[in-house]
Amino acid sequence: MLESSIFFDDNVINIFTDASIISKKEDFNYYIGCAGIAAYRGTTMIKSCSPIITNSTNNESEIYGILCGIKDAIQMKYLYDPKRINLFSDSIISIKGLREWYKTWLSTERDGIIYSTSGAVKNQNYFIYCMAYIISCNLKINLYHVRGHTDPNNFLQRRKFMNSFLKENKQPYSSMDERLISFLIEGNRFVDEISRSALTNIPKEVFDVEEYVMLDLDIGDDAVTIK
Repeated sequence: MLESSIFFDDNVINIFTDASIISKKEDFNYYIGCAGIAAYRGTTMIKSCSPIITNSTNNESEIYGILCGIKDAIQMKYLYDPKRINLFSDSIISIKGLREWYKTWLSTERDGIIYSTSGAVKNQNYFIYCMAYIISCNLKINLYHVRGHTDPNNFLQRRKFMNSFLKENKQPYSSMDERLISFLIEGNRFVDEISRSALTNIPKEVFDVEEYVMLDLDIGDDAVTIK
């Protein structure tokens, strides 16, 4: 069983990131994004923020949120000298890009541009910044994918969350501590909520919120499905 103790210790930093976007009802080609970031010492929250990103996409806002989380991790490395730093995101593209694909991408670099099998890597500046910070600061950080939009009170959704976490993060366990499942679900839900709240509370002098619509997106490599 994957125990909660390796995540709940006060000498462990846990960082959650997520993102939301809105688009003008009359123009689905212009998006405003918001990243949600929350940092914990063990299970105690010590910082949260929700920066706005104009003219963005959901994937860009997700990787930008991870970049902010990595910057926070570097700061907390020197503030708290933690024995372990974990970062959790429900963006599988971002996590796999940073954890598994980046070496292949870097090997394809031509004229300062990195490529995947489907063409130039999208939002590559953010991926490069993330890796540059990790490497230059010798940051030991564990990057985890978590399943988003999970109801903590729904047994079947909790099982799907657990199975997804163990599979996507290649964990050698068949089960997880229920307290850990709850913590990961609630951490992801919190950053999702603060990113959505920030967008719906943008002052009218920035733009008329009522003219915009919140989108709930399933993001693939090449397609966006609006639910």
